[in-house]
Amino acid sequence: MQPKDITVGSSRVSIMLMDESYIMCEDEKRTGITVDVECRYISPQWPNLIYSLYYRRLLKAYGIGPVLVWQGRRIVGFLPLTIPDCGIPEPPLCVHYTGGLCYGAEKHTDITMIKNAMEIPFEQLSSKVIRIGCMSVHRS
Repeated sequence: MQPKDITVGSSRVSIMLMDESYIMCEDEKRTGITVDVECRYISPQWPNLIYSLYYRRLLKAYGIGPVLVWQGRRIVGFLPLTIPDCGIPEPPLCVHYTGGLCYGAEKHTDITMIKNAMEIPFEQLSSKVIRIGCMSVHRS
């Protein structure tokens, strides 16, 4: 997906799929990126290794990741996704999850489970579904 530039109110933003140039939930200080969405501030763990690993696995296996809304080097919108039943254990859509069954998780998922999982090739998935959940944006 090529970036799509739009104007929201008086702000110019770019909408694009996450790619290898920046993985959501990794250390943005190293890359000079500011994550300025509401969920970022109440997350108990940032960087969040479970999500960064999950998104890296999705990008490698299926070439897909969350939708990010950028204003320069600042992320002001985040639309997470998962691929159910793809062989990679999915964490809940909310990036607060750090392992266990808190934050509305349907089942336990941890780093080891994601690392050791064997993804199912897309053409072999019985249900070709992308699950989109919460959306987080900058207050303004």
